[in-house]
Amino acid sequence: MRGNKFAKWFLLFISVVFACTGLLSVEKAQASTVPDLEFIKSIGSGGSGDGQFNRLHASAVDSKGNLYVADSYNHRIQKFAPDGTFLKRWGKDGGNGNSGVGHGEFLEPLGIAIDSKDHVFVTEAGNFRVQQFDSEGNYIRMWEGGAGDAADKFNIPLGIVFDTQDNMYVVEGGEKPYPKV
Repeated sequence: MRGNKFAKWFLLFISVVFACTGLLSVEKAQASTVPDLEFIKSIGSGGSGDGQFNRLHASAVDSKGNLYVADSYNHRIQKFAPDGTFLKRWGKDGGNGNSGVGHGEFLEPLGIAIDSKDHVFVTEAGNFRVQQFDSEGNYIRMWEGGAGDAADKFNIPLGIVFDTQDNMYVVEGGEKPYPKV
């Protein structure tokens, strides 16, 4: 069941990305080359309002089917219900589009993943860190980074994923190996 939800949200996410960038219309997304998926609907548009996006980079789905989107150039995370209804956003000043460096603030969030407890993890290229939140966007903690090659620091964290034991893996820019946290 979870795999099917992921597949549906993945198709939804792809249609949102292409519709917002103008690369693909919603009608073309429905005729995708992925025949085993059911198109649900597209959500959002370009912009900075609730449910609008400016440079999407990643999405993740929690155990309840909620969709979380890393809205990179709006420097925020947006959360949607399983039916696509906008629920909330978070980042600096409530996710109003301004970048920030404090706890719960973002500078170009690029990666997003959810662990088995529905904690949300976000990678940021601009702040060289990974932040952890609960499913409502409340800050829990962070792993800091910085430019350089120190083994215990992130250098442009890009993507993030969890394995079945909740081990977190972060993909970084540069020449460092993928660290396991």
